[in-house]
Amino acid sequence: MAYTFLQLTNKVLTRLNETALTQSNFASATGFNQQAKDAVNAAIKDIIHLYQFWPFLRVAQTITTSSSTNEYSISQSLAPVDFYTMQIRKDNTATPPVVQSVLTYMDYNLYMRYRFPVDAQADSTQYSQPQWVTRPTSGSTIIVSPWPDRVYTIDYFIYEVPAELVNYNDTTVIPDQFIDVLINRAMYYAYMFRENIESASGIKDESKQGINQMLRQIVPGFTDAKDPRVVRPRALTGPSRFF
Repeated sequence: MAYTFLQLTNKVLTRLNETALTQSNFASATGFNQQAKDAVNAAIKDIIHLYQFWPFLRVAQTITTSSSTNEYSISQSLAPVDFYTMQIRKDNTATPPVVQSVLTYMDYNLYMRYRFPVDAQADSTQYSQPQWVTRPTSGSTIIVSPWPDRVYTIDYFIYEVPAELVNYNDTTVIPDQFIDVLINRAMYYAYMFRENIESASGIKDESKQGINQMLRQIVPGFTDAKDPRVVRPRALTGPSRFF
C-alpha cells in the first residue's frame, strides 16, 4: 500500500502526542499541524535530492518521431535520461517493417562536430531510421540522428522528480518498507520547528543512517553510501548513461 499524505502527517503528529488530522480538516490545517505537513514534504525532498537515480523515480517515456523534426521534448526538463534503455520499438505492421534497434548515445559536442553538419544538409531522400541520440546542454530536448524518414516509436526511461504532496489522499513514491526513514527525517524538521535542538540532532543522525541503508538495499551496485552526491556506482552510470 502507498501511504497517503494524511497518513504520513498523522504519523508525525502521533509521535509528538498531537491530535491527528482528518480528511475534513486536513486542507485547512494551521500552526503546528501545517508544519507537520511541510515536514513530510521536506523529508521526501531530502531523500529524493540526495540521490537522483532512485529506482522508484524511474518512469517509462515514449517519443513518436516524424519526418518533420529530429528534436523532441522530454517530459521534465532536468530529469536524467537513462540512455542505455533508449530503443526504437519493433513494428511489423509498418511498411516496410520497423526493426527494433538500440540508439547509441553521442556526446553533444561530438554530435555538433560530426553529425550536425550531415543532418543539417540532408534532404528527405537521405532520412533513415535513427541510430544515435544526444541531449543538448539546455536539457529540455533530445536529438536523434539521422533525421527520421517516418514515424518511429522510441521507448526509454527517465528519473522524474515527483510533485509535492498537496491533497490528503496524495501518495508518496517512497517505498512502504522505508516509510520510517521518511518519518524520522520529517521529525527532524518538526523538532527544529519546536526548537528542540537536542532531539533534532539525534533524529537527524538516525535518518541519515536510514537513507544510507536505503541506498545499500535498493540501488543496484551501490557500494559507497557515505556521500552519494559524489560517489555513484560505475555499473549504474558509466561514462555517459545519465544526462
